[in-house]
Amino acid sequence: MRISDLHNLENELEMSLKNIRIKKSALIGHENVELSNKVTLIHQQNIQLHNKVYGETDKIKLEKGSCCVHTLEKESSSVPLQLNVNRAVQECEISLG
Repeated sequence: MRISDLHNLENELEMSLKNIRIKKSALIGHENVELSNKVTLIHQQNIQLHNKVYGETDKIKLEKGSCCVHTLEKESSSVPLQLNVNRAVQECEISLG
């Protein structure tokens, strides 16, 4: 191969790699939006569960996009709420302690 052929090949490889990175970034962005929507849905389900258990929503402490232990307060008592989101299989588990 001539030097010019090698340079052309190098340029083609760089452009292909750039296109792959752009597509991968777009896929990651799309997946991020989907996961955010799922977390929002889980948040809404937690509020509904809280309403069924306590009949009020003014003291619920849940943040959008969070995946950790939160506390639901009812008068002087606190009930731990465990929210586990398994992103690998896209399932969630909600349990009151």
